[in-house]
Amino acid sequence: MKYGYPAKGMIAWRAFLKEDEILKVASYVLTLKGTNPPNAKAPQGELVEE
Repeated sequence: MKYGYPAKGMIAWRAFLKEDEILKVASYVLTLKGTNPPNAKAPQGELVEE
């Protein structure tokens, strides 16, 4: 998030958010792992093993 992924259309958020705000957003995104929201978009990108 901090540096974005321009090739995939993701902007770098470091110009808009402070370091602690980026960490908060990343923490929130991690809480979504394993959830199954209705009308979810198909996964994109490459699978990363933990």
